[in-house]
Amino acid sequence: MDKRAFTWKAMSRRVEECLSHCSVVVIDDEVKHRDHLEYVLSPRYKVTCFSSGLEALGSIQKGEFDLVMLDIKMPVMDGYEVIQMMQERHLIENTSVVFGAGKTRFNQIVKGLDKGAVDYLQKPYVAGIVLARVTKQLQRKIELQYAKEAIAS
Repeated sequence: MDKRAFTWKAMSRRVEECLSHCSVVVIDDEVKHRDHLEYVLSPRYKVTCFSSGLEALGSIQKGEFDLVMLDIKMPVMDGYEVIQMMQERHLIENTSVVFGAGKTRFNQIVKGLDKGAVDYLQKPYVAGIVLARVTKQLQRKIELQYAKEAIAS
């Protein structure tokens, strides 16, 4: 059997296996957005919601989440500040961040991506797009972990 084909097959199985155990944190000050994202994502992933970045950072610090869905415009601490704190605490290396906002300008999207977010979603959220993008980011994260382990062994 071709070793490379076996590796891809093994990785594909591992990705599917690992996806069912992934956890997502939703940080949004608006209840309707938190509830919608939880409704869309919870059939496939473990979802925990927070109304502020400050509230969520303690849990993110513990390494409990694979992906963060982060609102940009929030009172007290906006999404850019949350990403900045994640950078300072070296949390961005282990947790993918997808941010979202309504009526966002191009420069705001670029700013979020430059700060370390891996993707952006426009509000109002469309269920199929949210699920597809979150799943794709989680798959990439698992594939990268698999590749790192394969190189190390």
